[in-house]
Amino acid sequence: MKILNFILATILTTIIFPKLYAQDCSSATTCGQANINISYIENAQAYEYTFTVTIPEACNMQQAVSHVSFGLPQDAFASNIGDNVFFSPTTGIEYEVENTTNNPFYCIKFNVAEGYEGIKKGDSDTFTFQVHESYGMITEFPVEIKIANNSFTMHLSASETCMPEPTPQIALPVELLSFRGKAYNGGNELSWITASEKNNNGFIITHSTDGKSFNNVGWIDGAGSSSTTRNYTFTDRNFSEGINYYRLAQLDYDSTITYSQIISIENKTAILDDVQVFPTSVMDAFTVKINMDKATAPHFFKLVNLNGEVLKEWTMDIDTETRKMVEVSTLSSGTYFLNVRSGNDSQNIPIVKVR
Repeated sequence: MKILNFILATILTTIIFPKLYAQDCSSATTCGQANINISYIENAQAYEYTFTVTIPEACNMQQAVSHVSFGLPQDAFASNIGDNVFFSPTTGIEYEVENTTNNPFYCIKFNVAEGYEGIKKGDSDTFTFQVHESYGMITEFPVEIKIANNSFTMHLSASETCMPEPTPQIALPVELLSFRGKAYNGGNELSWITASEKNNNGFIITHSTDGKSFNNVGWIDGAGSSSTTRNYTFTDRNFSEGINYYRLAQLDYDSTITYSQIISIENKTAILDDVQVFPTSVMDAFTVKINMDKATAPHFFKLVNLNGEVLKEWTMDIDTETRKMVEVSTLSSGTYFLNVRSGNDSQNIPIVKVR
């Protein structure tokens, strides 16, 4: 029965019911196009803005884009670019932020990563930042694109059609008191409490890496009908490193589905809890340490770049070596990954090389 419920829930949530966050706004010129997507991140109590910059093939400038800047209204600040870096999920590269203040624009400098000059004709890149809900939703801000010595500014205006679509206000068969998540080694633990339930078949746990497209990852039986407080937990052991988004889809016996709010969990912990790597933002070297009390098998390590090329490779066995310093002073600035494998378990740990 549980399997049949899960299959039915998969069909309903992926085919019949629409996504709640989807709208874009855009502005375009001959040599640039910028799109903005806005969503609300419940757990972070912030609005999340994702803008994509594209350089059309029709652009007659030959050089790549060297800088992209964006401006927010006075006293509004982006929450995730204060450390002089800006991560792009499109290219997987951490760029230098040339100006980390909103005066007049946050400025992203492209030509830091070796071998990457910027956005070329026909290419695009995506940037995401959050602004706390206390400021309110931002509806207008400029995006400036610089190509060689030329620059132009596009003004993005978020009209009503670009706002996050609200969750439908429906009389809920389940009164949900709370829905929370916490990161642990090896899993993201979700917990929720219901005050009452009516004809509740169960809960479909859905997961997303972008807060928009969700996949079903689990099922928990409901209590049917209940007037007492009930507690539920679910652990997602196949989470993605970084920010994970979760939403509950509550399924009635008549196949009606009601969605919870979306929560986010940032999990930077290692799947292999017998390995420590420090620091992960380095100039000259980082240290790998194996916990002898937990390790039971040899560990195999590979340091790779963003193209998947193996730069260093070694093995550590608790019988011979439990601590190793890895020299990276000759590597260029940028993001690398330390792949760790032990038995059937593996993980990738990001290593950021700075000047």
